Amino acid sequence: MRVLITGALGFIGSHLADALLAAGDEVLGIDDLSGNVVDDLPGATIVHDDARAITSLRAGRVDLVVHAASPVGPVALLDRESIVAEIIETTQAVLRFCDQHQLPLINISSSEVYGFSGTYREFDDCVVSPRLSHRLQYASGKLAAEQLVRTSRVPSVTIRPFNVAGPRQSAAKGFVIPTFCEQALAERPLTVFDGGDQERCPTGVWDLVDFILRVGRDPHRFAGGVFNVGHPGNRTTVLDLARMVLRLTGSSSPVEHTTGKAVHGPAYEEARGRVKVPDITRARTTGWQPRVGLEDLIRLTIQEIVAGDTISVR
Repeated sequence: MRVLITGALGFIGSHLADALLAAGDEVLGIDDLSGNVVDDLPGATIVHDDARAITSLRAGRVDLVVHAASPVGPVALLDRESIVAEIIETTQAVLRFCDQHQLPLINISSSEVYGFSGTYREFDDCVVSPRLSHRLQYASGKLAAEQLVRTSRVPSVTIRPFNVAGPRQSAAKGFVIPTFCEQALAERPLTVFDGGDQERCPTGVWDLVDFILRVGRDPHRFAGGVFNVGHPGNRTTVLDLARMVLRLTGSSSPVEHTTGKAVHGPAYEEARGRVKVPDITRARTTGWQPRVGLEDLIRLTIQEIVAGDTISVR
């Protein structure tokens, strides 16, 4: 295949590109370097531009578009002024490109679109709070983008990833696993927000990539589908996650209970819902299964930090 990835130098995009190139596929990427985690992808063709410029891209032959470009990260979002507009405008441009060239699309959405606390299913209502915050703007933008994608003429698949983590993810953007790993390795206190009883299901980025590749090889078969992608077997509290990081790093760092607002400022907002668990029944009907356990996920993140292969994007 020849796959066009928006946000190709970002966390999800770069891992997807690596997997495609390793399989002998061709990768064309577009990335404006506003959230890149790698500087280049050897073997891929990368256009340095805003994803909204995709409509003027001379792409040549393309078999599939994966839309991964987006503002992301609970801390990084604080610096964005027009989150909803950016998400919607970018998605509209991608849809115009796909419609013009009659291409299937995989749209990377977010589990942030859910508004309940508990186990989330694709057919559940998505509740948008009337409060204002950068995080809620992101959730609203992603939900609106899903509606644009699903009501278009473009054959599409929408993916809602749950707490994806792994090498290259930036602690500077507020993601918890690289934050804990960097703090532990530096013998700094691990900052656990509130009581640390929030329950999450960290998902290895490789499992998300495997799902994208599975549906991407036959996108018309799965067109119209919305899929949760996560790892319920990795369910843990944030406090237990911190303790696991301490054990795997051998760090003597203490755990420090604080709040997100105390660390990142008054505009910061924690994820909605104390419990956030994906129901992946629908994803499993494709033959996909998550395989990367939580310890392996943390170990690989630690190894990358120790090797100094990450860049921090602020």
